[in-house]
Amino acid sequence: MDSKVKPVNMKRRGYFLLYSDIDTIAPDGIERKILCQKRMFEELGIQMEFKVLKKHKGTFWNDNNELSDVDFIYFRKSTIIDWSFVRFFRKLKMSANPLVFMEIPTYPYEGEYGKSCQARLKLNIDKLFRSKLQGLIDRIVVTGYEVGEKLWGIPSISIVNGIDLTSVKPRNCKKHDGFVLGCIAKFSPWHGYERLIKGLADYYSKEPNKEVRLLMVGEGEEKPYYEKLVWEYKLSNYVDFTGKLTGDSLNEIYDRIDVGICSLGRYKSCLDVIGDLKSREFMAKGIPMICGCQIDVLQGIDYPYALFVPNDDSTVNINDILDFNDMLMDTYSNVTGEIRKEAERLVDFSSTYKKVVDSVKEAL
Repeated sequence: MDSKVKPVNMKRRGYFLLYSDIDTIAPDGIERKILCQKRMFEELGIQMEFKVLKKHKGTFWNDNNELSDVDFIYFRKSTIIDWSFVRFFRKLKMSANPLVFMEIPTYPYEGEYGKSCQARLKLNIDKLFRSKLQGLIDRIVVTGYEVGEKLWGIPSISIVNGIDLTSVKPRNCKKHDGFVLGCIAKFSPWHGYERLIKGLADYYSKEPNKEVRLLMVGEGEEKPYYEKLVWEYKLSNYVDFTGKLTGDSLNEIYDRIDVGICSLGRYKSCLDVIGDLKSREFMAKGIPMICGCQIDVLQGIDYPYALFVPNDDSTVNINDILDFNDMLMDTYSNVTGEIRKEAERLVDFSSTYKKVVDSVKEAL
């Protein structure tokens, strides 16, 4: 008898593997997506639980995270694939034989490792052991990149990133002085916001026609670098670092932003097209955005609410952003509403994630 076959009156049990606890009260964008994924699996009749993996001896994939009596596993690839990863899933398949789905949020991801000797070593380890995943991972879900029917010899599902629109209300635009740009992220090298800060310095080095402010919302490894640049360019009166915000505090920021800033440094990762969650969040909120490379769902369509700047290290021209915003204000009577309609058409999670849900339903 197939080990996955259960009596029809028994619910199947599933784990959504996490690397840290998530805030279910005031979730950020990624956490909101995870909660939506969990809910959609539960609607299939799977009894889903979050399982926070405990790190031991430098890896999450250890015997302290033993899983038993499980039919379905879903997780996002975050760490490198190494021997401990292969060993973990090999033991899991031998003991419980669950259906295992691995999501890759960004692909190709090789450029995100950096160029140091240590980074190259990690990437080589990843490449070696990801070739050993057949029979351990049942499906690979790839976001924002078409990989075909298989990746690394494993059946794959290519989707575009979506957002749960039922949990995101459009912004409530509030009157404010000047013009406000917003960067909301866990600041990493590929965000490339130094291009914007240098652009702001150029703007104020001349005779500006309008006060332009920059809100930097979040933490992350690049934050000290951005703070240093702001200090060096004497921009402290125009740039605010708020730290990480969630819930009502974050919604108040969205209400103040005139234009949102997506990643400006994807050239560092050798990516020309992305499907990042931040672009979806700006669309869901009804906010125009500045993008450093192409956005997957916007390719080949007329979408006037995004301004694309070169995918390189050139300084961002603030006057171009002001002209872009003026064009929108002169052309459209309800910019927020128009962008929200496009979000409903292009990035509603119930549509973008349907292929994954259907695949789980069929396999179980």
